[in-house]
Amino acid sequence: MAGISKANSELYTRGALFSNDQLAVYKITPTTALTADSESSNVITEGTIRAVANELGAYMFEAKSDGTYAIVVVDNHALDATSVDTRVTAVLGESVTVAKQTTTIGL
Repeated sequence: MAGISKANSELYTRGALFSNDQLAVYKITPTTALTADSESSNVITEGTIRAVANELGAYMFEAKSDGTYAIVVVDNHALDATSVDTRVTAVLGESVTVAKQTTTIGL
């Protein structure tokens, strides 16, 4: 029986992140650790984690427990590494490092 093949198709392999081109994953490493929200007397004081997630309109956002970096899933049509960097730098008031991820394994 003859096999069926596809020309000009995306090659799915192990150890690589695939997206439908509408989502992208970025690792954001700030100069100063991101801060969590805090609560006292039923009043929540927002941390920088929330400020960054809200600024990017993140679909998913997770900060490492010590705040040294965050992984964010965003709209790939609206944001690229440069725009993520610009927007997060403006929110935090300090430089950040932004890298588009090619895998989520080990993050």
